[in-house]
Amino acid sequence: MSLSLDYGLYSGVSKYDHYIDFKENEIVIDGKKGTIATYRDSTMDSEQSWVARIFVKIVPRRNGWGSVALNMFIVVGDRGELATAEKLFRSIRFSKVPGPSLQKKG
Repeated sequence: MSLSLDYGLYSGVSKYDHYIDFKENEIVIDGKKGTIATYRDSTMDSEQSWVARIFVKIVPRRNGWGSVALNMFIVVGDRGELATAEKLFRSIRFSKVPGPSLQKKG
């Protein structure tokens, strides 16, 4: 099992032709709405080709900036491990500490 995170302005769930058995559903994590997707990526090593990923908007779009979001990927060896990945996603708790300002300068 491997884990990757992308936290920033340029995140989202996309479907590509090499994603097999692609499924996408809404998910709520720590009160925030998001998307969960699962699929097998045919371009990856066959030992680690099943992917579970979430996309959750943390800060809404404002002042001309895009939404700040968490995009988290968990890659596993077989489809049965996707349930463990979803449990990990559902265990996430977001900090209440404010992050950097997204206000335009000048």
